Amino acid sequence: MSYVIGADRNQPQLLPASIEDYVGQENPVRAIDAFVEGLDLVELGFCKSIPAETGRPPYNPADLLKLYIWGYLNRTHSSRRLETECQRNLELIWLLSNLRPVFKTIAEFRRANSEAIKRVFRSFSVLCRELGLFGRELVAIDGTKFKASNHPNRRRSEKELEELLKALDERIEEYMKAAEQSDVDLLGEACPAMKADNLQKKLAALQKRKGLYQELLKVAQARGEKVPLTDPDCQSMKKVGLGYNAQTAVDSLHHLLVVAEIAEKPTDHSQLPSVAATVREVLEVKKLKAVADAGYQDRCAIAAAHYAGIECYVPHPRSGSAVTEGNFHKADFVYESENDAYLCPAGKRLWRNGCFEKRGQIIYGYANPEACRVCTSKAKCIKGSYRRIERWEDESLMEVLDERTARHPEIIKKRKALVEHPFGTIKFWRNQGAFLTRGRKSVQAELSLSALAYNLSRVFAILGVKALVVALRARKGKCGVGSRFLRNLALLWPSLLRQPCLSGFALFPVEISLSA
Repeated sequence: MSYVIGADRNQPQLLPASIEDYVGQENPVRAIDAFVEGLDLVELGFCKSIPAETGRPPYNPADLLKLYIWGYLNRTHSSRRLETECQRNLELIWLLSNLRPVFKTIAEFRRANSEAIKRVFRSFSVLCRELGLFGRELVAIDGTKFKASNHPNRRRSEKELEELLKALDERIEEYMKAAEQSDVDLLGEACPAMKADNLQKKLAALQKRKGLYQELLKVAQARGEKVPLTDPDCQSMKKVGLGYNAQTAVDSLHHLLVVAEIAEKPTDHSQLPSVAATVREVLEVKKLKAVADAGYQDRCAIAAAHYAGIECYVPHPRSGSAVTEGNFHKADFVYESENDAYLCPAGKRLWRNGCFEKRGQIIYGYANPEACRVCTSKAKCIKGSYRRIERWEDESLMEVLDERTARHPEIIKKRKALVEHPFGTIKFWRNQGAFLTRGRKSVQAELSLSALAYNLSRVFAILGVKALVVALRARKGKCGVGSRFLRNLALLWPSLLRQPCLSGFALFPVEISLSA
């Protein structure tokens, strides 16, 4: 028995196969092509979306955007890797019509269009909303840390930066003297022009580095800590060393990402109101339920979210010296609103005895020194002479939150299944545990592409590529069909394809839109 034998490489083909035959109707590149073709690149703010009348023709930003979406969907983030794939991958040959941009062009596109790429992710979120893929009732909010393109050892303090600037000034002075004497060498003969040009280039590089260190020195003086040299925008974080804090919100219906943004602060404490506000804007809802972990337990942030119409579910863990030492926690003291007093575990009441400001917040103090001195449970309560309970002016909001969270443990349990799945997919399955670019804007573009690729893969699994392509073409047209029609069409399309009369049905361009 012989092996399966392939075609002879030297055999000429009279009718070569078309590139179209290599890309099936369920291939994701067809959905990528339909999605990008339906975008208004001028409105999104892409550079060179309107080509100049003179000069060398640029690449269409739509083609480069398709290339990046395909790359992040297929775990290919590097511009050099994308350049290689353009030359050998049949999907990209079909998607880009056999265009082969070099890696510098590819990398420059992502750098120059970081804000526009963020808007592309927002556009796809709006599409998912129109297709009814968001439940718009409950979202899970969480943050994750990504490594920055900066080694943890590549950071300097204010004093070290001043020393570096001093050393640079000395080197610049040496090069300036050498440049003045570069016309003649030590023997009095004419110096080659190449040597003088090299001196000027090195001097310019030193001047540029000096300007960078001066900016970093200002940052170090403002922060009072060491600043990174390679990527000044990244921050010191646990687990990753130097990195970025990515905030995401996941809808509970189909586990689709609604928001994916780089936070300015390295922790999650104050991020809840801003993330929830963006979610409301994207989903176009007035009220929303949001669940988050204990890292978002910040009373000011939760109060701001509450007044903005967000129904929060955030667990309040017991922490502090009282817990570590086995003493009574503040939660063991019951507040009596009718008496404006706290009832301690021993049955005594702590009355209000003061009001003060703490970190810009009004705090009321409650204590009962006489009762504490003779209390038999004092050893389990405090080491000092008496116990003092502090109550925030909007503490009632936190009490309502704790009561609501305790009544719905299933929502807290559901949070992890919702929000941790995208992190695992992006970081491990799509192989992006670290960012390749530097600077907050460029890093945001990377995160937006990763989130867009995740949502695309989810929609492929929910609707299928054919249904998504039909919905995208319907959205692009101009016949005034509403979003309800698009939603029903996308949901019914997979069942229609199973009918015998439509089993071999080919896609057709539908010229309809959402103008009505």
